[in-house]
Amino acid sequence: MKTLLWLSALLAVAALAPAQESPKTGDAARLEEAVRTLQRERRDYYRRLDERERDLQEERRKLSVLERERRERSERRKALEDELGVAKGENARANAELEKSRALDGRLSEAASRIAAATTAQIRAGLPYDLDRRTSRVAAEGGALDRLEALRTTIREELEESREGSLRSEEVVLPDGRRKPSRVGRVGHQFLFFVTEDGLEGGVRIRSGDSWTWQMAQGDALRDLKKAVRILARQDAPGRAPLPFEPGKESR
Repeated sequence: MKTLLWLSALLAVAALAPAQESPKTGDAARLEEAVRTLQRERRDYYRRLDERERDLQEERRKLSVLERERRERSERRKALEDELGVAKGENARANAELEKSRALDGRLSEAASRIAAATTAQIRAGLPYDLDRRTSRVAAEGGALDRLEALRTTIREELEESREGSLRSEEVVLPDGRRKPSRVGRVGHQFLFFVTEDGLEGGVRIRSGDSWTWQMAQGDALRDLKKAVRILARQDAPGRAPLPFEPGKESR
């Protein structure tokens, strides 16, 4: 009976004690663990290799995009450089034309100034009628072409006035200082005369030194002036009035 109790206790103690592996069983486990570790490391390696490959492909894609963009930028830059070259050429030609235009405008301005001065001098040297109106037409402002056009118009108008006559009523200051209402007639740019409204006096405009004065007409000369007034006023048949004449002398 005591022997059975001791054997039971021994078996219980043996059950509670850790099992002792045999050397062969421990090596196999370590080898299996080593294989599993290698397999896991191999899977990790290929996973990292796949990730690296994907990263490389993404970098290649980005590089391809960058290369394409670089080519496009290069092509755009080449196109812009070509356009810039064309623009520079056109700008150079435009500047050359502008310089020619400025030079021409300068010559035209000089010509306009010379023509204006000559025309003004000619007007002031002629009969002293409507000087303010006539000289103001010469003093046109603006560019050279505008001035030349205005001068052309003025010269044409001066030429037309030189071929026609006019008649108007105004108060004339006689050589003795008296003022009398008169009819003042003009024949072209050569002859300026007056006849008083009462018909008793008349005269022609003559140069006296640097100024102009009225020289009184008498006898037939005064009669001729009256006839000229009637012709300009369309009160007499058109015809050739006996003008000009020498004031103070009777016409024949």
